[in-house]
Amino acid sequence: MNQRLKISLEYFSRTYNVLYELATKLTHTIWRKLLKDDLEDADRKLNEICIELINSKQLGLGDEILSFACDQKRHHNDLYKNVFIVNRALSKYLSKKKEEAIVIINTKDWSASSDDFKLAHLTLNELYDDAFILMIKIGDNGKVSKEDYKTWPLFLELRKEEKFKETFKEVFNEEYTILDIPKRPIQELIGDLIKKNPELRGKTKEKQP
Repeated sequence: MNQRLKISLEYFSRTYNVLYELATKLTHTIWRKLLKDDLEDADRKLNEICIELINSKQLGLGDEILSFACDQKRHHNDLYKNVFIVNRALSKYLSKKKEEAIVIINTKDWSASSDDFKLAHLTLNELYDDAFILMIKIGDNGKVSKEDYKTWPLFLELRKEEKFKETFKEVFNEEYTILDIPKRPIQELIGDLIKKNPELRGKTKEKQP
């Protein structure tokens, strides 16, 4: 009685992911079913969740939620549908599953889409020279902002190209500088636990509930 059970960091992380996925899918399923006229807010909130997961590098969990988002029968408009497609491909790309990412992004013809989606398509296909040309066309007052270029994980590999810095300066008339993305509270908690208990880095054989 009153015995504290110890768990491994791996077990905690896996349990957290399962509960997060379940809560998100259940909430949005009920939301869409009961508040059918609130689809825009539902799509917006679901997209915010997906972006947060990608930014915090929770790509496995992000991929599950993005698959759920893309598979919805109805979206508020094509904009949100396209955003979910791009971010699902991005999640795969960042997970080093480039072939799957390319298949996802190329399932849609982006020729009639806005320049920001065309830029995403070029970037994920690693057509960087074409992407730089489009960056200049979009300019400093387009849908892709200066902060987007600095922080959006879509441009993670593009930012490593020397020509990216040159193009950024040409578009915004300033040098490219890196912006830090704050960690989510759960990541900070796990980070603190690991610092205080280095043994948690590996698998432990502690008793699990």
